[in-house]
Amino acid sequence: MRGIEELRREIDALDERLTEILAQRQRLVKEIGLYKKANNLSALDEKRKKEVLEKFKRRADSAGIERAFAADLYELIHRYAVKIEEEIK
Repeated sequence: MRGIEELRREIDALDERLTEILAQRQRLVKEIGLYKKANNLSALDEKRKKEVLEKFKRRADSAGIERAFAADLYELIHRYAVKIEEEIK
């Protein structure tokens, strides 16, 4: 059995990767916000949101992640993405 310190180091490494991925996502959201501003599009696209949420939940199922957790996490990520896009407009 591995010790708690080793396990915590692994979690820390994963947290670092998550942070990097979220930063990459945020940069793309800003680009999308600029595109939407230039093309007079709304920050919120309900159809797209629903499609991505369903894909997110299916991937969570496949990965063994609790579906409710995945849905909550996606809602938070999406809410901030819309906020960023609205600030660009």
